[in-house]
Amino acid sequence: MPDILREWTGKAEDDFRIVRRLCEGPSPSANGICFHAQQCVEKFLKALLIQNGFEPPRSHDLEQLRNMLGATAPKDMPAAADLAFLNVCAVELRYPGFEPEQALVDRVLELCIAARASARPRLPKPRPQRTMKIDPSLFDEVGDAPDTQA
Repeated sequence: MPDILREWTGKAEDDFRIVRRLCEGPSPSANGICFHAQQCVEKFLKALLIQNGFEPPRSHDLEQLRNMLGATAPKDMPAAADLAFLNVCAVELRYPGFEPEQALVDRVLELCIAARASARPRLPKPRPQRTMKIDPSLFDEVGDAPDTQA
């Protein structure tokens, strides 16, 4: 079981790193931040479920996952009702017609950071990531997205 826990923890940490990177710079991607923050919390909850002997469902519903933990949930883990707030980030946010406001992004980040702070010390170290070299010149001919062109 430790290998699968290390894998879930690593995937959660990977989403957390993506969130941090997306927050950098003058024009952060609110959609990307919210999506990966939800994914980070989902993966930490699934790791905690496995650690406590539960089989996590194939679900993005953070309220359901948090409720499954029941009495085994860390005391400092955000409440299920609070985590339900992140559910909108898993699906609705990925489609046109929904643009997150600053207050929503701030709340998403607050919940993600709190859930990670609660789960991370209780889980094994993540499995080391495979080192890859991606050639950034792959994007040279693509150009910038229309909203970022001068």
